[in-house]
Amino acid sequence: MITFASHFRGKGMKKENIEQLRYDQMHEDAAGNPVYAGEGFSMIFGSNILYHADIHLGTPYQCNDSRLFIVTSGEMDITVNLLDHHFRPGTVGYFGKGCNIQVNAVTADFAIHVLLFEQDYLVDSSLYKTYYGKDTGLVMTLEADKAQIVEDMFSLLWNIVQTGVYSKDVVVSLAVSMMHYFDTIRHRQLEHEKKNTSRREELFKEFVILVNAHSGRERGLSFYAGKLCITEKHLCLTVKSASNKTPGEWIDRATVANAKVLLRRSDLQIGQIADRMNFPRSSAFSKYFKRHTGMSPQEYREQES
Repeated sequence: MITFASHFRGKGMKKENIEQLRYDQMHEDAAGNPVYAGEGFSMIFGSNILYHADIHLGTPYQCNDSRLFIVTSGEMDITVNLLDHHFRPGTVGYFGKGCNIQVNAVTADFAIHVLLFEQDYLVDSSLYKTYYGKDTGLVMTLEADKAQIVEDMFSLLWNIVQTGVYSKDVVVSLAVSMMHYFDTIRHRQLEHEKKNTSRREELFKEFVILVNAHSGRERGLSFYAGKLCITEKHLCLTVKSASNKTPGEWIDRATVANAKVLLRRSDLQIGQIADRMNFPRSSAFSKYFKRHTGMSPQEYREQES
Protein backbone atom coordinates (compact mmCIF):
# COMPACT_ATOMS: atom_id res chain seq x y z
CA MET A 1 0.00 0.00 0.00
CA ILE A 2 1.35 3.44 -0.97
CA THR A 3 1.22 5.82 1.95
CA PHE A 4 1.80 9.52 2.33
CA ALA A 5 1.19 12.31 4.82
CA SER A 6 -0.68 15.53 4.16
CA HIS A 7 0.92 18.88 4.88
CA PHE A 8 -1.96 21.14 3.88
CA ARG A 9 -3.60 23.30 6.54
CA GLY A 10 -6.96 25.04 6.60
CA LYS A 11 -6.99 28.74 5.85
CA GLY A 12 -7.04 30.98 8.89
CA MET A 13 -6.95 28.12 11.37
CA LYS A 14 -5.92 28.88 14.94
CA LYS A 15 -4.63 26.24 17.29
CA GLU A 16 -6.54 27.24 20.41
CA ASN A 17 -9.78 25.35 20.94
CA ILE A 18 -9.11 23.13 17.90
CA GLU A 19 -8.94 19.74 19.56
CA GLN A 20 -11.38 18.50 16.96
CA LEU A 21 -11.96 18.40 13.23
CA ARG A 22 -14.79 20.72 12.20
CA TYR A 23 -16.77 21.07 9.02
CA ASP A 24 -15.52 24.65 8.55
CA GLN A 25 -11.90 23.48 8.38
CA MET A 26 -12.48 22.01 4.93
CA HIS A 27 -10.68 23.88 2.17
CA GLU A 28 -9.46 23.50 -1.39
CA ASP A 29 -6.21 21.64 -1.84
CA ALA A 30 -3.24 22.82 -3.87
CA ALA A 31 -4.69 21.29 -7.02
CA GLY A 32 -8.06 22.99 -6.55
CA ASN A 33 -9.98 19.74 -6.21
CA PRO A 34 -13.73 19.99 -5.65
CA VAL A 35 -14.80 21.47 -2.31
CA TYR A 36 -18.01 23.36 -1.58
CA ALA A 37 -18.51 25.36 1.62
CA GLY A 38 -22.09 26.27 2.34
CA GLU A 39 -23.86 27.80 5.33
CA GLY A 40 -23.46 25.19 8.06
CA PHE A 41 -22.12 22.43 5.83
CA SER A 42 -19.27 21.54 3.51
CA MET A 43 -18.91 19.00 0.73
CA ILE A 44 -15.93 17.23 -0.81
CA PHE A 45 -16.62 15.53 -4.11
CA GLY A 46 -14.38 12.79 -5.48
CA SER A 47 -11.14 13.91 -3.84
CA ASN A 48 -8.75 12.84 -1.09
CA ILE A 49 -9.93 14.21 2.26
CA LEU A 50 -6.34 14.41 3.56
CA TYR A 51 -5.88 17.40 1.26
CA HIS A 52 -8.81 19.25 2.74
CA ALA A 53 -8.09 19.33 6.47
CA ASP A 54 -5.25 19.23 8.93
CA ILE A 55 -5.08 15.43 8.82
CA HIS A 56 -1.81 13.51 9.16
CA LEU A 57 -1.15 9.79 9.09
CA GLY A 58 -0.93 8.11 12.48
CA THR A 59 -2.36 11.06 14.40
CA PRO A 60 -5.70 10.76 16.27
CA TYR A 61 -8.47 13.30 15.75
CA GLN A 62 -11.93 13.83 17.15
CA CYS A 63 -14.92 14.79 15.02
CA ASN A 64 -16.83 17.84 16.16
CA ASP A 65 -19.45 17.53 13.47
CA SER A 66 -21.48 15.00 11.53
CA ARG A 67 -20.26 13.50 8.26
CA LEU A 68 -21.57 11.08 5.65
CA PHE A 69 -19.27 9.53 3.07
CA ILE A 70 -18.69 6.96 0.35
CA VAL A 71 -15.30 5.84 -0.96
CA THR A 72 -15.15 6.06 -4.77
CA SER A 73 -11.60 4.82 -5.43
CA GLY A 74 -8.42 3.67 -3.68
CA GLU A 75 -8.01 2.25 -0.21
CA MET A 76 -7.45 3.48 3.33
CA ASP A 77 -6.64 1.83 6.67
CA ILE A 78 -8.34 3.80 9.43
CA THR A 79 -9.15 3.38 13.12
CA VAL A 80 -12.62 4.58 14.17
CA ASN A 81 -13.43 4.52 17.89
CA LEU A 82 -10.58 2.05 18.55
CA LEU A 83 -11.74 -0.40 15.87
CA ASP A 84 -9.70 -0.88 12.69
CA HIS A 85 -11.37 -0.66 9.27
CA HIS A 86 -10.23 -1.06 5.69
CA PHE A 87 -11.91 1.40 3.33
CA ARG A 88 -12.30 0.47 -0.33
CA PRO A 89 -14.65 1.51 -3.16
CA GLY A 90 -18.22 1.11 -1.96
CA THR A 91 -17.40 1.66 1.73
CA VAL A 92 -19.91 4.08 3.21
CA GLY A 93 -20.30 5.47 6.67
CA TYR A 94 -21.42 8.01 9.18
CA PHE A 95 -19.24 9.68 11.81
CA GLY A 96 -21.09 11.54 14.55
CA LYS A 97 -19.89 14.16 16.98
CA GLY A 98 -17.28 12.72 19.32
CA CYS A 99 -15.97 9.98 16.99
CA ASN A 100 -12.24 9.40 17.35
CA ILE A 101 -10.51 8.67 14.05
CA GLN A 102 -6.94 7.97 12.98
CA VAL A 103 -5.82 7.48 9.38
CA ASN A 104 -3.07 4.85 9.33
CA ALA A 105 -2.36 4.31 5.62
CA VAL A 106 -3.80 5.39 2.29
CA THR A 107 -3.20 4.81 -1.40
CA ALA A 108 -2.36 7.70 -3.70
CA ASP A 109 -5.55 7.15 -5.73
CA PHE A 110 -7.87 7.37 -2.72
CA ALA A 111 -10.98 9.48 -3.38
CA ILE A 112 -14.17 10.02 -1.44
CA HIS A 113 -17.45 11.95 -1.43
CA VAL A 114 -18.10 13.57 1.98
CA LEU A 115 -20.83 15.72 3.48
CA LEU A 116 -19.90 17.54 6.71
CA PHE A 117 -22.41 19.35 8.91
CA GLU A 118 -22.10 21.73 11.83
CA GLN A 119 -23.40 20.65 15.21
CA ASP A 120 -27.09 21.59 14.89
CA TYR A 121 -27.62 21.33 11.14
CA LEU A 122 -29.59 18.08 11.20
CA VAL A 123 -31.21 18.56 14.60
CA ASP A 124 -34.75 18.35 13.20
CA SER A 125 -34.22 15.10 11.30
CA SER A 126 -35.93 11.93 12.50
CA LEU A 127 -32.57 10.14 12.82
CA TYR A 128 -31.08 12.81 15.07
CA LYS A 129 -31.55 10.87 18.30
CA THR A 130 -30.27 7.68 16.71
CA TYR A 131 -27.03 9.02 15.31
CA TYR A 132 -26.31 12.72 15.50
CA GLY A 133 -24.65 14.13 18.59
CA LYS A 134 -23.46 10.75 19.88
CA ASP A 135 -20.09 9.02 19.92
CA THR A 136 -21.27 6.99 16.97
CA GLY A 137 -19.42 5.55 14.02
CA LEU A 138 -21.03 3.49 11.28
CA VAL A 139 -18.88 1.82 8.63
CA MET A 140 -20.02 -0.78 6.09
CA THR A 141 -19.18 -1.80 2.53
CA LEU A 142 -22.07 -1.96 0.07
CA GLU A 143 -22.66 -4.18 -2.91
CA ALA A 144 -21.97 -2.48 -6.24
CA ASP A 145 -25.62 -1.69 -7.07
CA LYS A 146 -26.30 -0.12 -3.66
CA ALA A 147 -23.01 1.81 -3.74
CA GLN A 148 -24.01 3.26 -7.11
CA ILE A 149 -27.27 4.53 -5.63
CA VAL A 150 -25.35 6.35 -2.89
CA GLU A 151 -22.92 7.82 -5.42
CA ASP A 152 -25.87 9.05 -7.47
CA MET A 153 -27.36 10.73 -4.39
CA PHE A 154 -24.08 12.52 -3.71
CA SER A 155 -23.85 13.55 -7.37
CA LEU A 156 -27.37 14.97 -7.27
CA LEU A 157 -26.61 17.12 -4.24
CA TRP A 158 -23.25 18.21 -5.67
CA ASN A 159 -24.90 19.33 -8.93
CA ILE A 160 -27.60 21.21 -7.03
CA VAL A 161 -25.23 23.17 -4.77
CA GLN A 162 -23.04 24.06 -7.74
CA THR A 163 -25.95 26.03 -9.21
CA GLY A 164 -26.19 28.13 -6.05
CA VAL A 165 -29.97 27.76 -6.16
CA TYR A 166 -30.90 25.68 -3.12
CA SER A 167 -32.09 25.99 0.47
CA LYS A 168 -31.14 24.33 3.73
CA ASP A 169 -34.24 22.15 3.39
CA VAL A 170 -32.90 20.76 0.10
CA VAL A 171 -29.53 19.85 1.63
CA VAL A 172 -31.06 18.39 4.79
CA SER A 173 -33.64 16.36 2.84
CA LEU A 174 -31.02 14.72 0.64
CA ALA A 175 -28.64 14.14 3.55
CA VAL A 176 -31.36 12.57 5.68
CA SER A 177 -32.44 10.41 2.73
CA MET A 178 -28.91 9.03 2.59
CA MET A 179 -28.91 8.46 6.35
CA HIS A 180 -32.19 6.54 6.10
CA TYR A 181 -30.78 4.46 3.26
CA PHE A 182 -27.67 3.64 5.32
CA ASP A 183 -29.86 2.91 8.32
CA THR A 184 -32.14 0.55 6.39
CA ILE A 185 -29.20 -1.45 5.03
CA ARG A 186 -27.51 -1.53 8.43
CA HIS A 187 -30.62 -2.81 10.20
CA ARG A 188 -30.85 -5.68 7.73
CA GLN A 189 -27.19 -6.46 8.40
CA LEU A 190 -27.80 -6.34 12.14
CA GLU A 191 -30.67 -8.80 11.89
CA HIS A 192 -28.34 -11.21 10.15
CA GLU A 193 -25.47 -10.56 12.57
CA LYS A 194 -27.69 -10.97 15.63
CA LYS A 195 -28.41 -14.55 14.64
CA ASN A 196 -24.68 -15.25 14.48
CA THR A 197 -23.39 -13.09 17.35
CA SER A 198 -22.67 -14.52 20.78
CA ARG A 199 -23.35 -12.77 24.07
CA ARG A 200 -19.57 -12.47 24.47
CA GLU A 201 -19.26 -10.47 21.26
CA GLU A 202 -22.21 -8.26 22.18
CA LEU A 203 -20.66 -7.53 25.57
CA PHE A 204 -17.34 -6.68 23.96
CA LYS A 205 -19.02 -4.20 21.59
CA GLU A 206 -20.81 -2.57 24.53
CA PHE A 207 -17.47 -2.31 26.36
CA VAL A 208 -15.75 -0.60 23.41
CA ILE A 209 -18.61 1.91 23.14
CA LEU A 210 -18.23 2.73 26.84
CA VAL A 211 -14.45 3.11 26.54
CA ASN A 212 -14.85 5.54 23.66
CA ALA A 213 -17.35 7.57 25.65
CA HIS A 214 -15.55 7.68 29.01
CA SER A 215 -11.82 7.01 28.58
CA GLY A 216 -11.10 10.73 28.67
CA ARG A 217 -11.60 10.55 32.45
CA GLU A 218 -12.22 6.95 33.51
CA ARG A 219 -9.48 4.28 33.47
CA GLY A 220 -10.59 1.86 36.20
CA LEU A 221 -11.96 -1.60 35.39
CA SER A 222 -14.52 -1.23 38.17
CA PHE A 223 -16.15 1.71 36.37
CA TYR A 224 -16.70 -0.26 33.15
CA ALA A 225 -17.68 -3.47 34.90
CA GLY A 226 -20.24 -1.49 36.89
CA LYS A 227 -21.67 0.09 33.75
CA LEU A 228 -22.06 -3.37 32.22
CA CYS A 229 -23.42 -4.85 35.46
CA ILE A 230 -20.80 -7.61 35.54
CA THR A 231 -17.78 -8.40 37.71
CA GLU A 232 -14.29 -7.23 36.82
CA LYS A 233 -13.24 -10.86 36.39
CA HIS A 234 -16.08 -11.49 33.95
CA LEU A 235 -15.14 -8.32 32.05
CA CYS A 236 -11.50 -9.42 31.76
CA LEU A 237 -12.36 -12.92 30.57
CA THR A 238 -14.94 -11.70 28.07
CA VAL A 239 -12.85 -8.94 26.49
CA LYS A 240 -9.72 -11.09 26.34
CA SER A 241 -11.64 -13.93 24.71
CA ALA A 242 -13.33 -11.66 22.16
CA SER A 243 -10.34 -9.52 21.16
CA ASN A 244 -7.12 -11.12 22.42
CA LYS A 245 -6.54 -7.91 24.37
CA THR A 246 -7.25 -7.11 27.99
CA PRO A 247 -9.74 -4.40 29.00
CA GLY A 248 -6.79 -2.41 30.32
CA GLU A 249 -5.11 -2.46 26.90
CA TRP A 250 -8.26 -1.09 25.26
CA ILE A 251 -8.60 1.60 27.93
CA ASP A 252 -4.94 2.60 27.60
CA ARG A 253 -5.22 2.79 23.82
CA ALA A 254 -8.20 5.14 24.05
CA THR A 255 -6.65 7.22 26.84
CA VAL A 256 -3.43 7.77 24.90
CA ALA A 257 -5.41 8.72 21.78
CA ASN A 258 -7.39 11.31 23.78
CA ALA A 259 -4.19 12.69 25.26
CA LYS A 260 -2.57 13.00 21.83
CA VAL A 261 -5.56 14.95 20.53
CA LEU A 262 -5.29 17.43 23.40
CA LEU A 263 -1.52 17.74 23.13
CA ARG A 264 -1.50 18.31 19.41
CA ARG A 265 -4.63 20.34 18.87
CA SER A 266 -4.90 22.59 21.91
CA ASP A 267 -2.79 25.08 23.84
CA LEU A 268 -3.68 23.57 27.21
CA GLN A 269 -0.77 23.22 29.60
CA ILE A 270 0.34 19.69 30.56
CA GLY A 271 -1.11 20.18 34.04
CA GLN A 272 -4.43 21.31 32.59
CA ILE A 273 -4.60 18.23 30.38
CA ALA A 274 -3.77 16.01 33.35
CA ASP A 275 -6.59 17.60 35.33
CA ARG A 276 -9.02 17.38 32.44
CA MET A 277 -8.26 13.67 32.04
CA ASN A 278 -8.66 13.04 35.77
CA PHE A 279 -5.02 12.26 36.61
CA PRO A 280 -4.15 13.11 40.23
CA ARG A 281 -1.01 15.07 39.23
CA SER A 282 0.67 16.23 36.03
CA SER A 283 3.63 13.99 36.92
CA ALA A 284 1.32 10.95 36.96
CA PHE A 285 -0.02 11.89 33.54
CA SER A 286 3.48 12.39 32.15
CA LYS A 287 4.65 9.05 33.53
CA TYR A 288 1.61 7.28 32.10
CA PHE A 289 2.00 8.90 28.69
CA LYS A 290 5.71 8.11 28.46
CA ARG A 291 5.15 4.51 29.51
CA HIS A 292 2.77 4.01 26.59
CA THR A 293 4.42 6.15 23.90
CA GLY A 294 8.11 6.23 24.77
CA MET A 295 8.17 10.03 25.03
CA SER A 296 6.98 12.68 27.43
CA PRO A 297 3.88 14.77 26.67
CA GLN A 298 6.08 17.78 25.93
CA GLU A 299 8.32 15.78 23.62
CA TYR A 300 5.26 14.53 21.73
CA ARG A 301 3.86 18.05 21.43
CA GLU A 302 7.14 19.43 20.13
CA GLN A 303 7.49 16.57 17.66
CA GLU A 304 4.00 17.04 16.29
CA SER A 305 4.30 20.82 16.03
